[in-house]
Amino acid sequence: FVGHVAYYVESMPYELHFGNGDAARIVRYDHVDEPRQNVSDWKTAYRNVLTEYMQTVSYNDSARWDLADLDSDGTFELLISMGESRISGGVRIYYYENGIAEPVLNDYDGGVLMFGYYGEFKYCSDEGLIRADDIHLGYEVSAVYNYRDHSVTIQQSVSNDKGAVGPENATYTVNDQNVSEEVYNSTLNEINSKNWINAGRSYSFSDFSALN
Repeated sequence: FVGHVAYYVESMPYELHFGNGDAARIVRYDHVDEPRQNVSDWKTAYRNVLTEYMQTVSYNDSARWDLADLDSDGTFELLISMGESRISGGVRIYYYENGIAEPVLNDYDGGVLMFGYYGEFKYCSDEGLIRADDIHLGYEVSAVYNYRDHSVTIQQSVSNDKGAVGPENATYTVNDQNVSEEVYNSTLNEINSKNWINAGRSYSFSDFSALN
């Protein structure tokens, strides 16, 4: 079954919450209980995952998938983009280990991690980083996570509400702490300077050619 644990706060409808702070609001969770078949290669394992996903209630016509070596370990991760919308367009991340394709789990309830917005996220394999960005109703959030040992942990987040309240009343944050606009811009520039690659929606579910 699929169970989203995200919630809205009436006073802040622009934010989808999962805990305290901007970074926590970037990540969404999905829970599934699916045994994985032991196979000899990652391409076969990922094909099985995609085929199984097409039989679930989560699958829809806007779903896409992708491959990315998120941590430069020589084996690609499988990314399943559930759609293109802001809220429901999270990306599942699967990895291949010991003959099995496994989903990356969250540390909230052990459910399948849902990452990113609009069916995509960015990654920097050189540093083992993944990144999610959201712009909604004048609010901007960017969060960078470490992807290591098939788990995701927050490294840094920045946010501002300039588009919602205007430049004179804007609040800027770094790691949920209020900072000056100058510090915010400097931190964001540092984040942007990394070698980010977009991922999530390269292939349709009618095209498994990358797994041949």
